[in-house]
Order: sequence, then C-alpha cells, then structure tokens
Amino acid sequence: IIGDGNYIADGATLTLDPGVCIKFSGNSNTLLDVEGSLIARGAPGEDIVFTSWNDPSVGGATGTGTPHAGDWLYIEIHTNNSSNVRTVVMDHCQVKYGGGGGAPYNMQAHLWGNNTVSITNSVISSSLTEGLRLMSGVPTVAVSLNGNTFANNGGMGLSLGSAPGAYVIWAKARNCSFLTNNNNGAGVQIGRNNGAICFVDASLCYWGHEDLDGWAVVPDGW
Repeated sequence: IIGDGNYIADGATLTLDPGVCIKFSGNSNTLLDVEGSLIARGAPGEDIVFTSWNDPSVGGATGTGTPHAGDWLYIEIHTNNSSNVRTVVMDHCQVKYGGGGGAPYNMQAHLWGNNTVSITNSVISSSLTEGLRLMSGVPTVAVSLNGNTFANNGGMGLSLGSAPGAYVIWAKARNCSFLTNNNNGAGVQIGRNNGAICFVDASLCYWGHEDLDGWAVVPDGW
C-alpha cells in the first residue's frame, strides 16, 4: 500500500514481478508518476494490479473493503525533456478505481522523445473519468495497445490527442474490448488540434454493443 507522491525518477527503472499488487491509499495526491522506465510484465493468471486500497479482491482485506471509482488519482507516464531512453512496458496488468481528485483519467501517457510505450493484454477499468489518455508532443510517435480491455470507465475508455502542432500518433489497438465506457458500449475519442493527427488500427475489436453485432472489423494496416 502506497500513499502520496510516488515517482520513478528520470534514469531509474522500476521492474515489477508477475502477481505484484500495488494499492493506493487516498485520492489527494496518490499517484504513480513515471519519469523513468516502468517494466511491469505480468503473466496469464498473475496480473500486476494497480488498484484502490479499498479493493479486497487482490492483496487481502484492506481499507473499507468497498472500492469506488476515483479512490486514487492515476498513473502518469512522462517521456519528455530527457536524453535518456525510457521504456514503459505493461503486459497483463490491471489499473482500476483511479480518476479521483479531479483527475481526468485513470492513466495518461505523454509521448515525447526517446521512448517506447507498450500497454498490452491489460484491463483499464472503473475510472471515475477516462480510462487511458494518450498525448503526443513530437512529430511522430507509435504506441502498442493490443489486446486490452477498457471497461466501466466514467469517461472515454481510450482518448487520443496531442499538443498544438503537426504531431501524429500511431496507435495499434487490435483485439481490444470496449465495454460500458462513458455510459455506452465503446468510448473511444480521437482529438485533433492545430494540425495534429491520430491514427488507430482497431482491427478485430469488440465494442460491447448489440447494434455493432459483436466484433467490429476494420481493414488491416493504418
């Protein structure tokens, strides 16, 4: 269980083993700010979990035993203003019950500079606000989001945008599921500001709405 103001410093790496559970104990300043590298590779049946300290489903009985959306803030990934190569890998992870304290998301990744960001086979859910927001501030950046589930988030499950400028985000989000986000089945928002362009490869995604007949398939490639 961790409290306020947790940082992975520029040049540092935090590696988490399969099955690790991190619980956040409040929403005033309870977050994980990634300014270095985060390697969180879980495994089938051994997810790495980031959740509220009120969540008894993992890590034993703690807090009130009744988790709510917004119990803590967020995970924020910063990859800007550094000559260091930064790597964020999250595979078979769960991030849930964030988006509190006025934060507009459960997770946000600022994509800049020398970085690799991959979030795959994971569940981002039960945020008071958006599930995952991606923002870019460099001419072209790519991120892998394959195999994720975005579920029961109060805002959009996945949101992409950029700072003003001619920036491009290429996001591979194949084989994802979008379930009951933003009070509907899908919950994907793509923003465009001052020339910014976002591309999403959403092949073989399930949108969780009967009107879409289950699997919605778009052509392969960008």
